[in-house]
Amino acid sequence: LDPKKKFLVLPVFWAAGWKDLMYRDERRVAAPEAGKDFRVLYNTMAYALKDSTVKKSLLCHSMGNFVLRIFAQGHDDLNGDTKNPPVFEDIFMVAADVRWDLFNEEFNQGHTEEVDPNEKKENLRHSGYTDGGHKIVNLAKNKVHVLYNTGDKALLARQVWHAKGGSKVSAIGRCAGYAMDKLHPDFKNKVVFHHCNYMTSFYPGHSYYPMKLAMQYYENPNPNNEKEEAWIFFK
Repeated sequence: LDPKKKFLVLPVFWAAGWKDLMYRDERRVAAPEAGKDFRVLYNTMAYALKDSTVKKSLLCHSMGNFVLRIFAQGHDDLNGDTKNPPVFEDIFMVAADVRWDLFNEEFNQGHTEEVDPNEKKENLRHSGYTDGGHKIVNLAKNKVHVLYNTGDKALLARQVWHAKGGSKVSAIGRCAGYAMDKLHPDFKNKVVFHHCNYMTSFYPGHSYYPMKLAMQYYENPNPNNEKEEAWIFFK
């Protein structure tokens, strides 16, 4: 690693499914498999690079946050009851395609998520796991940053897709404003929010993660914690 670099971005990709190359294929097939494989990256960070002086943070965009959630919820050693230290300095959840109440008190008290019938048919056991917020928080030494944009049209389309499948749950990457006052007490000053509408001015307002202003935030995170509520919201 070049010590002159302020930070190094290491992209992590997963293979797309070939069933129909649609959003549903990605969510029901590719993302769950990627969630399982994420264990390799976690082990590398936790063990192979354990003594490295390089600070390691994680940035997940869109469905990458769903991959993160599947990984975190599917591994019992992230429940906070073990001696495993947090692996990442900070976690940046950008335009996150995960449910809006993932870090809310109610959802992190043994609540089992209801999933649409199609996901049940695909036997996605991760969809019924509880306490997902806690396990993601336990991966970060410092904070979990939720970067959201109320004008995110891609996540609005995602919301419509879920509604048709019987699961009327909005994404936190668009509707974080509804979650800010309902955080679990354990997450106070640990899960923070940053409204990012100023980072993007082009349609659909979803892929702002590589923008210059976003990069500045990753380097020197200073959450504005602005509470903005998106129009059309499903609980």
